[in-house]
This record gives sequence, structure tokens and C-alpha cells, in this order.
Amino acid sequence: MFDFNSATAESGSKYLEPGIHTVKVSEIKSGESSQKKTPYVEISIQDNTGASCSQQYYLSTNAGPSGKSAWDISKNAILQLVMAATGLDEVSAKGKMPQAKTPEELAAKLSTIIVGKTIAIHLSGKWINPTDASKKPWIKAEFGNYKFAVPADRIGELKHDSSKHIKGTPAPSAEELANDIPGLNGVAPVKADW
Repeated sequence: MFDFNSATAESGSKYLEPGIHTVKVSEIKSGESSQKKTPYVEISIQDNTGASCSQQYYLSTNAGPSGKSAWDISKNAILQLVMAATGLDEVSAKGKMPQAKTPEELAAKLSTIIVGKTIAIHLSGKWINPTDASKKPWIKAEFGNYKFAVPADRIGELKHDSSKHIKGTPAPSAEELANDIPGLNGVAPVKADW
């Protein structure tokens, strides 16, 4: 007998995909990178289905080869998130930005300003190529660049063209690799009559 009592409906992905979403800021926490021990604050968002995405904003003030530090980039993105969550303009939002001496203090103070607030956000994508060759490459959503977050009622200001917002390239398939091997291009596969 075919019994459906143990069947379940698929609930979908637990991760947000690249695109434009209306979400709530669900959590802000501090941490440090595993390799270089660089401090960061991680901002997490969640939509009404429970799908989520998070972004780590690094806090190092050491300038890199470009002359900018991680903090120079992170502070602009964090300001934009505060503007989106509060609906304030840049000058007013800067007045609300917390002064903090440690990553933990920054995360705690930012939490009081934006956690629980609804925003509209543009998520870009990035190809992830697993080190395990048996697994397929996949696209991970990440917070966008430039104007990527606005108050939820201004969602129309966000633009999305997925072809322009996926960074990197996927790993080649076995077939693509075979086509790139000298001497194999254009060679028909061998058939065996068994």
C-alpha cells in the first residue's frame, strides 16, 4: 500500500539567494577570522520564511596595498545598513553611529540600533568551488556593494541583474576539462561493444 502519512513538503532553502529581498536584521555578533585573527562584526538577516544570510565586516585599520583598510570599506557598508534600518539620511545616521573600542562593544551597540528592523537588501552572489571534486560549484549570496540596502518601503530603488552580480566563475565540469586537454579536442568517445 502506498501511504503518505510520513511524507513531508519541501520547505525550500534555508539560505537566501542572490536578488532583492525584504528582511529583518536578526543578529549582530563579533568574532575573528580563523587564519589571520582579524576582528569582525557579523550582521545576519532573515526573511519571513526563515531563510537567512550573513556578512562579516572586518575591522582591521591596517592599510592594504590599495591604501585602504578593511575598516575603511566596512564602515561605509555598516552606515548604509543603519540608514536602511532607521530611515535616516547620511548625516542623521552618522549621529546615531556608536563609538566603540572593541568589536564586542561595536556589535552590542549596533544591535540596539538595527536588530529587529526591516530593510530591503540586494544580495549579490559568489561562486564557491568546493575542494572536494565530487561536489558541484554553488552560488553563495552575500551583501551587495554600493547602494545595497534601503528602507523596506523604498525597495524599488534597488536594482538587480543577476548576470552582473555573480562574482567569479564556477569550476569547469569534467567534460569541459576533457575538451581543454591537448590531443583530446574533437576526439569522439570510444564505444565498446560488449
